[in-house]
Amino acid sequence: MFIICISCTDYALWPFIFTYGLGFSEQTGAVHGGQEMKAYTSKANEDTTIVSLSGSFDAVGSDSIELELREIARSGTNVAIDLSDVTFITSQGVRMLVLTAKLANAENKRLVLIGPKPPIYKVLAVMGVNKLLDIYETAEAMSSIRLT
Repeated sequence: MFIICISCTDYALWPFIFTYGLGFSEQTGAVHGGQEMKAYTSKANEDTTIVSLSGSFDAVGSDSIELELREIARSGTNVAIDLSDVTFITSQGVRMLVLTAKLANAENKRLVLIGPKPPIYKVLAVMGVNKLLDIYETAEAMSSIRLT
């Protein structure tokens, strides 16, 4: 288990935030992604559910899809989460990915990530998620790997 604490008042992080286009409001001083989180599910095959996410994977976005991700992780199928349309991710979103992976592992299934954009991948790498979960550039690359 690890704990990550990032504070928006840590001015050393602001260049990272601006470099990767993660919105910043001068009026409120809040860092935000700006888009509502949406989740769409489909079956890749009988043993793998694909969850395509879009929008901001922040505290609000994470809360809005938490029940759905938990249900899918406990369904007895492998889970592939497509991050290609995620525009913003915070530690809360990363936490949700790790918790979902733990639930899938408890069912002897795997969770993999597909297609994060470079800024999203960088956040995942900085937080060490790339060492915990397999991350594929495309769904086609993932489909060539047997998940079970």
